[in-house]
Amino acid sequence: MSHWRRDLLEFISPGRVRRKAIPPLEAGLRPNTLLEDATVLAEVRPFDDVALLGGDVVVTAGRSLLRLGEDGLATVVEFPAAAGALTTTAEGVAVAVEGHGLSAVMPDGTVSVITADPRLHTCVTALTALGDGSLLACVGSTATGEWARNLVARDSATGMLLRISDGQVEELDRGLAWPSGVCDDGEGGFLLSTSVGHRIERRSLASPDRAGVPLLDNLPGYPGRITPASRAGEWWVAMPYLRNRATELILEHDELLAEMVGSMEPEAWLVPSLAIENVYRTPLQTGSVRVLGEIKPWAPSRTYGLVFRVTAEGRVVASAHSRADGRMHGVTGVLECEPGSVVVACRGAGTILMLGEDR
Repeated sequence: MSHWRRDLLEFISPGRVRRKAIPPLEAGLRPNTLLEDATVLAEVRPFDDVALLGGDVVVTAGRSLLRLGEDGLATVVEFPAAAGALTTTAEGVAVAVEGHGLSAVMPDGTVSVITADPRLHTCVTALTALGDGSLLACVGSTATGEWARNLVARDSATGMLLRISDGQVEELDRGLAWPSGVCDDGEGGFLLSTSVGHRIERRSLASPDRAGVPLLDNLPGYPGRITPASRAGEWWVAMPYLRNRATELILEHDELLAEMVGSMEPEAWLVPSLAIENVYRTPLQTGSVRVLGEIKPWAPSRTYGLVFRVTAEGRVVASAHSRADGRMHGVTGVLECEPGSVVVACRGAGTILMLGEDR
């Protein structure tokens, strides 16, 4: 049945048509203001990912790897291009550098090349270190380096999963719907999040190309990077974007989608975003419009802030939010650096936060 015929049928007889609903934010994902109430550690930078280097918290921002200390931020390394995903290794950290591949950074600031394989030159969305010293890397798409363009593409499943060992790169799987997070599960497998697939699954390292067992499926947002929690068998997940029905409707209609993509600038597309500039060209945020100068916290929004903790059974046990009327949106990195202390990178807000002991 065509989209237009289904929509006409829904108009005539709503009870005869069933759409796949976006799950509500409930149970462990119930909205709160914990991100808004968190301690601000640093701001006014395009912070992307966070990891530990020699016991210190380091973050990527633009071309820099920065160490976070009591006196603020200090530059560890300045790369020749933008630095993005990173992960802690046995020796230091591994960093994805746009156009260059993966680099290793030691606690003393020494830099070396892990691999310059062309497959890792662009759109590396996430990294994780395995127990044997190798790395897993997600490449969001081989067709585009922009999440929004991938979302509106007719074929959005163009991502790859790679393994890097002793400088050699092995392709484990391809045809993934923007893989955006990967983490060793400590049990001979790993967790993989596919952003456009709204899914987190568990896979085996023995057969990494096989579709995994769903840990969380049909999520209310687009999941991102995954890092281990201090409690065994639990993980933190950054969710940079939240789904909304307006975007889902546009994605269901090829003609409308083609008109939006072909006639509008990408920043004006009605799709989720890490941040929205308050300019006159910004489209209505599907309900998150100002009424007498005020945005209601429950209004649907193109931007949102969310991190959550999930168990091995797929139960969300804790979450921290910045709602539609908040500022700490666009979470791209999360790290529990010590039990009870969680560092969050809000790229949309240009801020690094520290969640308190109650999380």
